[in-house]
Amino acid sequence: MDKPEYIKLKSSNDLPELDETQFTNLILSFIIKISRAKLFTFALFFIYLNIVSCSDSASDGDNGPKIGNLEIQVAVSGGDDDPDPFMVLVQGSGSKEIGPNNSVTFPGIGPGTRTIELTNISSHCNVIGNNPRQVNVAADESFTTEIIEVQCKAILRNSVIFFRDVPGGIQIYRSHQSGAAAAPVSNLIINRTGLLTNTPVVSPDGLKIAYCNQGSGYTRTQIYVMDADGSNVVNLTQNNNMTFRTPAWSPDGSKLVFSGNGNIHVMNANGTGITTLTNNNSVSDFWPSWSPNGDKIIFERTFSDNTIDLYVINPDGTGEEVFLEDRDMNYFNPRWSPDGGKIVFVGQLADRDAIRTQQLYTINSNGSNLTNISQESGPETMNRRGPAWSPSGDRIIFHGSGAVNTLYTVNSNGLFFTAFFSSSMSAWNPHWSPIIRN
Repeated sequence: MDKPEYIKLKSSNDLPELDETQFTNLILSFIIKISRAKLFTFALFFIYLNIVSCSDSASDGDNGPKIGNLEIQVAVSGGDDDPDPFMVLVQGSGSKEIGPNNSVTFPGIGPGTRTIELTNISSHCNVIGNNPRQVNVAADESFTTEIIEVQCKAILRNSVIFFRDVPGGIQIYRSHQSGAAAAPVSNLIINRTGLLTNTPVVSPDGLKIAYCNQGSGYTRTQIYVMDADGSNVVNLTQNNNMTFRTPAWSPDGSKLVFSGNGNIHVMNANGTGITTLTNNNSVSDFWPSWSPNGDKIIFERTFSDNTIDLYVINPDGTGEEVFLEDRDMNYFNPRWSPDGGKIVFVGQLADRDAIRTQQLYTINSNGSNLTNISQESGPETMNRRGPAWSPSGDRIIFHGSGAVNTLYTVNSNGLFFTAFFSSSMSAWNPHWSPIIRN
């Protein structure tokens, strides 16, 4: 075979007219000059182009991208329709915050089975059904909706409770912490017996109210609890041989301290396991208050000469000692501040022939810095009783005497004396719920 004749060109002007044989020889010459490695690379490149072309052809007949959209709804029922926001987690798609009776969307997620979970659930709420649970997400770009049902118990949040006179007795009222929207917690009418040594108190979790009442079938006042909405009333003590007064919750809500027949006792929150802390028939002990760290209980002690001092004791009944005494003054109605640093109480001259206006005092928990905080707040002739702290510890609420008893608040330093609740019927012994939301 003859060696092909190669054509060399210096410029485009030298390009000759080629017949079929010359064109073939030109192509062969080009191929021969390409190395085998380069030839292999070109082959792979053309194979790739062929695959892409086939893929594009297949896509042209598809119905669109395979993605889905998931909508999560949270439906809240029960006594609290405004709990704190939740978090919802979707497998492979992260998490989002979701409010009660609200919804969130997770768009553009892959189809198939996904695990979802509701978290950040308040302790008084429970998810109905499985949590976490499986959800099958459709692939047609429509919305797959999953409803998570949550049931929440009633809770006293941003609230103050107090006794209010009504025909036939007293009722437990609830108001916003601003004093607005006051209304009965329930229709229950409570006996007025021992009113000044009876007070409603909210449990640390805001779900229960403890109080005293001489209920049906009892000749002496008993300790009761009810749910925050007034339901599920339970007599914890059921003892006609003892008169019960002034219950107060332990910091963790597992126990109640109270006065019974003039002595201080502790029992479990369900009424079991009553333990006597003080047992002195020559004195009367009332109005116990548990320190926030749970280490001490302060209470008032009335002697036979009607003088009243403050005492402290350990929750197991040991370590009883005088906290504050003054033969010229009576001190009573003590309440520990939320941070445990101070105690508020009522002070009154012991001399019954003197002007004996009841004033509010505070003192440090180590017994220092006794301060009358009533000197700058309200009328001098007003008697102040039943003080209680705000959850932040910067305000104190109490009832003040007048034509009818009215609720007032004052800063913990005695300034900014303000009417809180007043009506044609007296209000008594307020207590601030420890549950707040800013």
